[in-house]
Amino acid sequence: MIKKRIKVLTAQESETLDTKEPFGIYDRETRETLYWIIEKLRLGKKDRTWFESGLYKKFYRADFGLLIKEDSVSEGVISFQGTVCIEGKFKGDLKIGEKLIVANSGNVVGNVYGKTVVCMGKIRGVVYATEKVEVHEKGSIEGDIHVPSFQIAPGGLFEGRCHMARDPKARKNKKSTVFPRSLWGNSR
Repeated sequence: MIKKRIKVLTAQESETLDTKEPFGIYDRETRETLYWIIEKLRLGKKDRTWFESGLYKKFYRADFGLLIKEDSVSEGVISFQGTVCIEGKFKGDLKIGEKLIVANSGNVVGNVYGKTVVCMGKIRGVVYATEKVEVHEKGSIEGDIHVPSFQIAPGGLFEGRCHMARDPKARKNKKSTVFPRSLWGNSR
C-alpha cells in the first residue's frame, strides 16, 4: 500500500474522498460528508500536500447525485437539480433537473419530471421528460408519458398513453435529415 502524504485531511477523510467519483450518486449523509471534506480542502489551500491538491482539483466542481437507498420509504416532493437514483420506495412528486433512475428495487408512486427517466423498477404516475424515457427489461410504467423519445426493452411494461412531443428544431428546419432529397431518386 502506498502511503499518501496528508496535512489538511485525516487519513479517513482522505480515503473516503479518494474512493469516490466527482459525479457519483450517494445518499444524503455521504453527500454531506463529501462536500464537507472538499470544503476543508478548499479552506486549507496553503497547507495542502501535492496529493491533497490533486484531490481538490478532481473534486472542486463535484456534483454528486442523490441516492434514495433500497431499505428506505419516503414521501413528499423531491426537487433536485442533478441526478437521482431511487432504490427504495417513494410516494410523491419528483422534479429532477437531470436524470432520474428508478433501480430494479425502486418503486415510485407520483408524477415525475426530468430530462431523462430510466425505469428498471416501477413507476405509477405521469412521466414528463424533456429528452427521453427508457423502460428496461423488468421495468414498468403505469401512467401517461410526455416525451420526445421513448424506448422500451423487450420484457418492459408500459400501460398508458405516450405523447411524443416534436423536436422544436425539426419544426424550424423542415428538411429531413433522415431521408435527404439526394436519396429520393427520380420517383417524380
